[in-house]
Amino acid sequence: MSDAEIFHGWYVSHDDELDGPFDDAELAHGVETGRYKAHHFVWRDGMDLWVEAGKLPQLIRIFSARREPSVQDAFDKRSAERRDVKAERAENRQQQRSARRASPGGMRPPTLREKVKPPAEIALPVDLKEAMGKLGSWKNYWPQLAIGAVILALIFPGLLPFILFAAWIAYSMNKKAKQKTGNG
Repeated sequence: MSDAEIFHGWYVSHDDELDGPFDDAELAHGVETGRYKAHHFVWRDGMDLWVEAGKLPQLIRIFSARREPSVQDAFDKRSAERRDVKAERAENRQQQRSARRASPGGMRPPTLREKVKPPAEIALPVDLKEAMGKLGSWKNYWPQLAIGAVILALIFPGLLPFILFAAWIAYSMNKKAKQKTGNG
């Protein structure tokens, strides 16, 4: 085989593969079927460099007829979908407004917020006041609470304002309780 026979025809480089040799009709058929894309490189005897298939004059017509989806097409499609969704939402809002206006007697239907209301009270399975009464009053634990507060203040000096605030609240609650019972 001579060199002229080996390099006669078109060669296509794509995806780390080299295909060929092809005549013009075979190359055009590969493009039409989608095997070769516009960004694949082609070469034939007499050319100095490999060129993109989409830049060959004989293949431009085929590529334009078989237009590949581009990034711009995807962007246009996505933006069109967004416009459709926005238009649909606007239409739904308009229908809701017109339904409210067309309500009998000018009354609008209740909204979801008005329909769902939280329960007034949450019923606990245990009565906390009764349980605390059975355990004894926290007033009986003043020495332990004071020692615990001092230890916490020594370990975590940043907690000192919170500890003092809690002690003040406990003292005022104790004072109010004594006033109600008449012991103070």
